[in-house]
Amino acid sequence: MPENVIIGKIKEYDILRTIKNEKEDKPLSKLDFLTNEIFRVCEKLSGLEEIRIRLDCPVFVKTDKGFRATPIVATEEDIRLIMTRLIKHSVHAFEDCIKNGYVVSDGGVRVGLCGRATSTGEAVSIKEITSLCVRVPNKIRGSANELLRLAYGLITPSSFLLPLLIVSPPGAGKTTVLRDIAETLSQKTRKNILVIDEKEEIAPKTMKLGDTVDVMRADKISGFSSGVRNLRPDIVIADELGSVEEFEAAQFLSRSGVTAICSAHGENAEDIKVKFGEKNVKNAFKICASLSLRNGAGTLEKVEKF
Repeated sequence: MPENVIIGKIKEYDILRTIKNEKEDKPLSKLDFLTNEIFRVCEKLSGLEEIRIRLDCPVFVKTDKGFRATPIVATEEDIRLIMTRLIKHSVHAFEDCIKNGYVVSDGGVRVGLCGRATSTGEAVSIKEITSLCVRVPNKIRGSANELLRLAYGLITPSSFLLPLLIVSPPGAGKTTVLRDIAETLSQKTRKNILVIDEKEEIAPKTMKLGDTVDVMRADKISGFSSGVRNLRPDIVIADELGSVEEFEAAQFLSRSGVTAICSAHGENAEDIKVKFGEKNVKNAFKICASLSLRNGAGTLEKVEKF
């Protein structure tokens, strides 16, 4: 491990809250699929992160200050209208996504679906969709600064970057941090970076992460293999490794001389080793950064060796 790397525990450090003033609010035009009533509520908010729309329930919105209910109660017609605007009457363009439980808008906003959608010929029935989770992608410049400093020290074009795994529970900011890592490393190292982004979460189609960043819409196992062979990246970034097979696939990156920077759901390094096998984890990654919700999303708890 390079001598300038600092591995240690962070006390009372909350990445996302510390640099929240550097958040880039997304243009409201990217939420043009919402009903007019919901849109008017959202346009008054700063730092919008998520909108929860449930049939016959109040619409909830989440900002960097947390969730709160709005006066709007979602109706079946509201959900029908939003879905119609999202899929633009095109069954074939969105059929695969709907089967997997989400739709991505033209503006790069991912909408999770709860319920069941069925297709018959050219028509899509959306009557059985009962709730929508609208996740608004945000860039928070600087959210990865402390993590990168502790993991790698001073970053330059000649920096030697060890494989890094970011571990956190859901909603603790790992995707936002990965997004900032891609942009920061692109700017500081000028290395070729490949983002494997099957569900358009790290790099929505309207969001640029850097001049040296390529984005592949593929599952992680095939993306790791074909990406390395065809695009020759120096760094590969992927979100939410969730199976033993995906950790085994990540080992291919190390054997190919490529730095893997990925994330996984978990509490800490020990938890990940139990879930996916100590050998699998250690063969794929050398450094673990743990995030938590202790002081809010993005609390950096520890950076340590595997």
